[in-house]
Amino acid sequence: RLPLRLLADFRDNYNKDIIDVRNNLAHCSSIIENGKEILKTRNGDLIFDTDRITEIRKKIREYHELFLKIKEL
Repeated sequence: RLPLRLLADFRDNYNKDIIDVRNNLAHCSSIIENGKEILKTRNGDLIFDTDRITEIRKKIREYHELFLKIKEL
């Protein structure tokens, strides 16, 4: 049985790494400014360049693997 603090940390990290990013992407508008695409979100302007997209994909893969391990328990 996992300690509650560990579960709360996991939830907070998952929300930050996956859910918040998803919500920003789902509820944004896009503009081109100085040759860069900028996403206008409720939380401010975000630039999703190649590095940022790579980081998002990496986090998705990490959580996918983690959920597969949890499923095996």
